[in-house]
Amino acid sequence: MGTVSAVLLKCGSGVEPEPVVINGLESIQSLVGGNIEAVRIFAQKQDADEPFELVGYCDDEGRIKNSEMNWLASALFRQEIRGNVVVVTDAGDGEDGDVPDTFVKWLMSSFLQRVAETYNEATFIAEVMRFAVENHLVPEEEVKEVMDSMGQDIEDEGRTPETMQKMNELLEKILKAVQDYHAKEDGVQLVGEIEDWLKTETEK
Repeated sequence: MGTVSAVLLKCGSGVEPEPVVINGLESIQSLVGGNIEAVRIFAQKQDADEPFELVGYCDDEGRIKNSEMNWLASALFRQEIRGNVVVVTDAGDGEDGDVPDTFVKWLMSSFLQRVAETYNEATFIAEVMRFAVENHLVPEEEVKEVMDSMGQDIEDEGRTPETMQKMNELLEKILKAVQDYHAKEDGVQLVGEIEDWLKTETEK
């Protein structure tokens, strides 16, 4: 195998897709940081009828090592992935192919923005839930039930109406509790931010 134009998706937050050139297994392992396994998904070029297959090389022990979450790769391949990931295309016959320039541009623009927005929303939701539970605004069991439903939806690659209804009901409940809390604890900045965000979410 010769050199291949690939994309490195680093783990953690605040990262961007990075074009890289790989040349064989060792170069991939040096970027991933361990023995590799492949994850796959089909993608579509804007100017082509036929889809192409993306291959993501990741550390096969990422979860065992408790490596940092790879938000970009998890969103792209629609499964939880930890550690760095090298993305190529399947050129057939077991060979790796170049990632198209148009796809790289999409990764670094629209896709990156969408993942950043999702990450920020997920982080804030987690903070809202933590705050609500720690301050006894809602029962922990109720939060866990909704979060478990959301986790199952992610595994099934879609949000069910039942989960959305549960989430909306919980957000409305937290909103009322936060408003009551805010009245008692005036001047707490985080509470005000949570209240503003919940008002926006429950009005959607």
